[in-house]
Amino acid sequence: VVEDAIEYFNSLGEQTGGSDYADRVAGFGLPRVVEDDCVRISHSEGEAAGSAAGNEDSGAIAAACTRKEGSNLSEDIGAMQVHEPAPNLNIRFFHLAARQRTREENSRRRRRRRSSAASTTQQNENSPNNSGQSAASTAGVLRRALSTELGVGSLGSLFPRRNNPLTATASSSPVINATLVEEPEVVVAERMLLSEKKKMMIIGVVIFVVVIVAVVIILVLFLDTKRDDETAVVPETRRPTMAPTFDNRPTLQIVQERGSIRCGSAENGTTRALFFQDLCRAVAAVVLGGDESNLEVVNDKWFPALENRDIDLLIAGATHTLERNVREQSTGSGFAFSTPYFYDGLRYQGMDTYVVCAEEMKRYDECSTLSICVSAVYSTSYNTISALFPPEFYKVAPSVDDMRNMFLNGTCNVLAVESLQLTAIFHDSDTVIEELTSGNRSLTKEPLAIATCTHDTEWSDIMNWVIYSLIYGEIQGLQQDLTRCQQSFSTREGYSTLPFANAVYCVGNYGEILSRDFDDAIRSEINEINKGTGMHYCIPFGEIGGPGTEDDMFLNTTLVSIQATSELRCGVIAPDGVFERNLTKFGLDYCRTMAAAIFYGKSDAVEIFFESDEQAYTALLARDLDVVVGGKIDMVNDLDLGLTFSTPYFISDQLEFQDVGFYSFVTRKDDFMFSLFHYIPYHLLILTRDSNSSQDVGFYSFVTRKDDFMFSLFVDTIVLSTFYAYDNGIAKEEGFEMPLISIFGPDMLWALRDAISFSGNYVELFRQHFPQYHPPGRNGLNKDSANPQFLPRPGISSHFN
Repeated sequence: VVEDAIEYFNSLGEQTGGSDYADRVAGFGLPRVVEDDCVRISHSEGEAAGSAAGNEDSGAIAAACTRKEGSNLSEDIGAMQVHEPAPNLNIRFFHLAARQRTREENSRRRRRRRSSAASTTQQNENSPNNSGQSAASTAGVLRRALSTELGVGSLGSLFPRRNNPLTATASSSPVINATLVEEPEVVVAERMLLSEKKKMMIIGVVIFVVVIVAVVIILVLFLDTKRDDETAVVPETRRPTMAPTFDNRPTLQIVQERGSIRCGSAENGTTRALFFQDLCRAVAAVVLGGDESNLEVVNDKWFPALENRDIDLLIAGATHTLERNVREQSTGSGFAFSTPYFYDGLRYQGMDTYVVCAEEMKRYDECSTLSICVSAVYSTSYNTISALFPPEFYKVAPSVDDMRNMFLNGTCNVLAVESLQLTAIFHDSDTVIEELTSGNRSLTKEPLAIATCTHDTEWSDIMNWVIYSLIYGEIQGLQQDLTRCQQSFSTREGYSTLPFANAVYCVGNYGEILSRDFDDAIRSEINEINKGTGMHYCIPFGEIGGPGTEDDMFLNTTLVSIQATSELRCGVIAPDGVFERNLTKFGLDYCRTMAAAIFYGKSDAVEIFFESDEQAYTALLARDLDVVVGGKIDMVNDLDLGLTFSTPYFISDQLEFQDVGFYSFVTRKDDFMFSLFHYIPYHLLILTRDSNSSQDVGFYSFVTRKDDFMFSLFVDTIVLSTFYAYDNGIAKEEGFEMPLISIFGPDMLWALRDAISFSGNYVELFRQHFPQYHPPGRNGLNKDSANPQFLPRPGISSHFN
C-alpha cells in the first residue's frame, strides 16, 4: 500500500510539475536511476504503481526531474546539486524546518475543509480538471489509510511539502539539492531522571579514578624498571663481578715479583710513624728479605688506598672492629685484620676542669664552653664522641698537626685521643703543655691491627705470624742481629717456610722496637707478655645493626648452603682423657650455640661427627663438614692447609704427668719380694717450666675453610658474642639484650640474641664444664682489668732453632 501510494503521489506530482515526492521516494527503497542529475522512477515500477492505484489511464509516467535552479532552501542548506554535500544541514535547521512544515500542513488542512463543498461543484463544471480533483480526493483517502497503517497522525510528517502538489506549478516548486539516502532507524531520546543522572555521574567518577590509578601504576612500574636498568648498568652491590678489576693472584706472589712491599702508614716524622714503619720493615724482612730497598711507605689515603690495591697492607693505627671486617665506613668495603700489635684506648686529655666535664658528660654551668677535639670522620674516636655529645661540643681535626694547633689556639679545650696519638700531638713537638690532665678511664677498646684485603686471607695470616715472631723474640731474649738477617732468599714452597725469624734479626723484637720509638710509659700492662692471667678479649663491634642487604648474605655462601640443608654439620675433635672429655663437651655446646644462631634459636639443628684432628680437617676441606670445633692453632695448619682458626674459646696450659718426677730405688725383677720392699718412691719432684713458653699452651678454636671469609667471620663472631655478653653483664635470661646484627644479611639479624639465649655468656658456659677452675687462669676475660695479651702461638719456635 505504501509503495502504491508513493508512486501515485509521484504521478500526481509530475502531472502538476511538483518535485516534493520525487525527491523523497528513495527513502522507501524504490528503484531509481540517475541521469543528468535527475532522480527518475523506473518505467516498469511507475507503471505497476499506477495500476495498483487504479489510475491505469495515466500509463507509464516518468518521475519528476529535479531542475538545477537556485532557491532560498538550497542556499540555507549549502547544497546546489543532487548528491552534493549539504554542510548546513544540522539539527537546528531540521528543527526549524519541521516546525515550519507543521504550520503549513495545518494551514492546508483548514483550507481543504473550508473549500470542501466548493471543490465538488467545481469538479462537475470543469471537466478538464476532473481527473486531477478525483486524484486529489483519492489521495486524501489514501493518505488517511496510509496514516492509519503506519500509525502516524498525518502523512505530512512523512511527506512534508512546501507547496501543494495538486496546485503547484513547475515554476513555483522549490529545488531540493541535498543527497537522498535511506534513513536509518530513528532512536527517540527519552528524558533522563535525576536519579539516573546521579548514577551515571558516579559511574563516570569511578571510571575516572580507575583510569588514574592504572596510569599511576604503569608509571611506577616503568620508573622502577628504568631504575633497575640503571642499577644493572652501575651496580651498587658488593657482589663479585665476572671480570675482576684487580689482580687476584696471591698478594705474596705479586709482592715478590714486584720486589717491594707498599705499606700504608701514618704521618711522617713522629715517633708513632717510626713505630709503624718498623712494623712494616718486619713484614718486608719476612716476605722479601732485610734489604731496606724492599719497603715503600705511603702516608695517606688509608682504607681507600688499600681498597684500590695502591698499598699491600695498612699499619697506621687502625682499630680492628667487627664492623670494619664487613663494611668500613669510608669505603663501604670489608677488610681483614691481624692479631693486635698494640692495645690502646680512647681517653680525654686537656684542661683539668673540662676533662672532668667530658667524663661526666656535663654541658651546663662551667661546662657550657666545653669543646672536644676529635680526629677525622669515620674514625672510631669520632664515632664515640659524636654519640656522646651534640655537634656544638666537639670539633673535627683532620690531622694530628691540626689537632695540636686547635688545642693551642683555644678552639678546643679537651682532646679525645689514644695514647699513641697523644705522643704524636705533643711529645714529638717543641711545645710544652703544662697542667695537661689525663682522664681516669678509657672510653673505648682500641685494638690496633694490620689491615689487609679480604680476598687473600693467607696474606693476613702472614701478618699474624710476623707479630708472633716479634713477641716470641722478646720472650726468648732474641734481639736485632744483622749478621743473622737474611738480606734475600729464594721463593719457597708453603707460607710456613718463610723466614719469620728475619722479623727479629733484621728489625728487633717487640719490646726492642717499642722502646726504640717510645718511652717506657707508653707500654701499659695490657701490652705486656702474658704469664698466665686471663686472655679472652672481645674486639669492639662497631655499628653492626644497620640495614642489612641481600649482598651480605650472598657473600656468605657457606651460610646460605647450611640454611638450605636445615642442619649444621659440626665435626668435633675428641682426644682421650677426663680433662679432654670435658673440653669436648664444651666444644659441643659451642656447636649447638652456632646452630641456635643460624636456625633462629633451634639448637638441635646440628649433626655431630666425632673425628681425629686429621680426619676432621680432611672432611672439612672436602666440604663434608661445615665447621670443626676443638682445633688447636698451629703454624702449619694455619698457613699451609687452607684452614682458618677462630678466636680461641679455650686456652689450656697442658700440664700433664711428664711434668712430675718420681724418684725410687731400682732392683732386679728376679727377686719380687725384695723389690716390693723398695716400691714406694722416696721423693716426688714437680717439674716446672717457663709459663711464658707458648709450647706449653694450647689454643682451642673453631676451624673453617679459608675460601669463605664471611662464614669464618660469622663463626668468630659467635665466639666473641659470649665474651661480649659477659663484658656487658648479659646473662642467659637476658639474651634479648644482645645487639641486633645485620652485617651477615637480614636473615641473621637475631643471631647473637638466639646464641646467648641458648648458651649464656662465656662464664656461664665455662662453669658448666670446668667448675674446678677458680680462678680460670688464661680463660679469664678482660672486663674490669687490663691483663697482658701478648703470647705467641705454637709453631713459631721452629724458625729460631
